Amino acid sequence: MMENHKEITFDELNNELLPVIGGTIELLNFVGFSEKDCFKIIKKVDGWESKTDIDLLMGIEPEKYLSNDVIVLNDMLFYDKFALLVQLEKIKVFLLDYFSEYHESFFNGDVLFISILNKKLLQFNHDGYLIIYDLPIKLIEKGFDKYMKSKYKL
Repeated sequence: MMENHKEITFDELNNELLPVIGGTIELLNFVGFSEKDCFKIIKKVDGWESKTDIDLLMGIEPEKYLSNDVIVLNDMLFYDKFALLVQLEKIKVFLLDYFSEYHESFFNGDVLFISILNKKLLQFNHDGYLIIYDLPIKLIEKGFDKYMKSKYKL
């Protein structure tokens, strides 16, 4: 068992993130519909699928954009309905252990790093783009409509 992170349930995560992101965890599904003044595309990483988790992390340089403890989410964690709280200075050790703990690469689709302290969300998306968002998330009308419809699906 890795000792460099803490698992957080979605209930705990919602309590932590609601005032920071402006909604529940489901809002993160619609971050691609954010207003243009709330995000910046930092770069595109070509051929990211053939890189190791550590190589991707070193190229992303989350310490340039985030600080302190970060909440990390990837597709597997989102599907399993929990997130991980990791100290930013221990993120490299965390990634070195991640595969042996969860049996898949960490960068296997969309990955989110959320810094509550400086109200930033760093996204590495499945197309290889690295995007930084200011929080709270401000959705365009189409994104807001999709988010609201998803909240009331049964």
